[in-house]
Amino acid sequence: MKKNIVKSTANPLNYYCPMNNNALLKPSVICTMDSPVGLITVTECQQGVIRLDFDDGTAALSDPDLQIIGRDRRFFDDHTTSIPARALFFDSATQISEYLNGKRKAFALPIGIRSSGRPFSDAVYEQLKMIPYGTVLSYAQVAALAGSPKAARAVGNANAHNKIPIILPCHRVITADGHLGGYAGGHHISGTAIKKKLLLLEGISFDRYDQILCHD
Repeated sequence: MKKNIVKSTANPLNYYCPMNNNALLKPSVICTMDSPVGLITVTECQQGVIRLDFDDGTAALSDPDLQIIGRDRRFFDDHTTSIPARALFFDSATQISEYLNGKRKAFALPIGIRSSGRPFSDAVYEQLKMIPYGTVLSYAQVAALAGSPKAARAVGNANAHNKIPIILPCHRVITADGHLGGYAGGHHISGTAIKKKLLLLEGISFDRYDQILCHD
């Protein structure tokens, strides 16, 4: 059934969909790029980055809370991008490419998600922002920093629902014994394989059992 979308008279950037319980839809643009960890699609609204998926854009296009008004693609080839993402409000695609090339250690991007609706998850995401490049913390350590030392499992759950991985670096959170733990993956590569690639990029070393060496 085709959605009956009504434009808000209060704000030209806001759209309402009566077929979706009058939920506020965010006019958004997406850019899909090839990368060393497979396809990545970044989604932005005018407030900032709101999604990052390891896919071809399917997740963002099927998100009932988004109205996709622009789409572009970049080709990651020999450490260059050949097609500018003109549709993006912010140049997140460039910054992500720079990170994946080892040329960027921190992102300077606005985040368009105000709250996850789960206070502890929001506290976890605030801690993720502060984990430096090339550093790992355990789920228990993040739980303690977020104010609930016994909530290591809840940290894992919050990370699993992180809508902007890489930018909110949940890949830097590992198990207490130095193993990778979980990570959401894409269609053609497992989550743990992506997590390991990102940590290797940041200079983290592993033994032959995929246990991280020299972590605190």
